[in-house]
Amino acid sequence: MHPTDDVIAEIDARLQQIIDREPQDRLDYLESLAARIGLRWKGSETKQEQEDLAAQLGATPEDYADAKKIGGIYREIGPR
Repeated sequence: MHPTDDVIAEIDARLQQIIDREPQDRLDYLESLAARIGLRWKGSETKQEQEDLAAQLGATPEDYADAKKIGGIYREIGPR
């Protein structure tokens, strides 16, 4: 077991909680999309890989880009 396994499991559980909530508005939808992206994120992605992942998640490339911005903000400021 790696020392960060518990932390990763906790982050994954929090992302799943966000995904499981029913979105009430566009911001909730983008937050949920950002969480789904976070669970799949493997590092830097090419533009084509981002578009492919957006399609797999049922999102437009624009929504994917907006969700990535939200995810980036959370990484910078931490959870609410």
